[in-house]
Amino acid sequence: MVSHVWHLITNKNSLWVKWIHEYRLKGMSFWDVPCVAGASVGWRKLLAISERIRARFIVKIGDGRLAFAWNDIWSDNGPLNQFITYRDITRAGFTRKEKVHDVCIGGCLVWPNEWVTKYPQLQSMSSPVLNDRQDQLKCRNYNGDLQDFSVGVLWDSIRVRQPVVSWYNIVWFANCVPRHAFITWLLMCEKLKTQDKLQAWETRFNSGVSSVCTFCSQVADSHSHLFFECTYASQGR
Repeated sequence: MVSHVWHLITNKNSLWVKWIHEYRLKGMSFWDVPCVAGASVGWRKLLAISERIRARFIVKIGDGRLAFAWNDIWSDNGPLNQFITYRDITRAGFTRKEKVHDVCIGGCLVWPNEWVTKYPQLQSMSSPVLNDRQDQLKCRNYNGDLQDFSVGVLWDSIRVRQPVVSWYNIVWFANCVPRHAFITWLLMCEKLKTQDKLQAWETRFNSGVSSVCTFCSQVADSHSHLFFECTYASQGR
């Protein structure tokens, strides 16, 4: 999904990107487009992940013709529309479609006088130095450094992290069988639907779950019984 977002905001030369810009974006930033009724499932999914990944896309200013002035992150202050309201933007004679190049005069940012007082963040913002090079879109990795975009870098920066467990190399290792690794991972997390867990559903759903191990017919199975204590399972080791 994020590769599609990347293609959209970098204006990749493809028929799909051109169609989206013409009929969906209509000159607006991808980060500023609302989800309208009747939108396709794929388009709704793209918009749904936008807030999760937005902070990872950083524009390094060149000529200022790619970066949207209000929506893209091109300064240390983040996107300007986080503190400048669209009402003030409209009152100042701007629209939502300006690029950084459009709000610069003589290569310097020029803000309305009342904004400087109302939004003190603008006083500490350094003016970008426009040049003849194109703007460059970068991806901020987990450590906060800027890198060229890749799905792997972006995924690593937004994924949920947990402390490393001591048994990880038992489950995930080179040449492991994915199916076996997944089942072993469920086992180590005690997420398999063993009878001791299913019995908790018995009272609520009256599902008729068996109360003894299917293999040894002695006790209800559990994670420890199924893999380590069952006499039938022990014979297969």
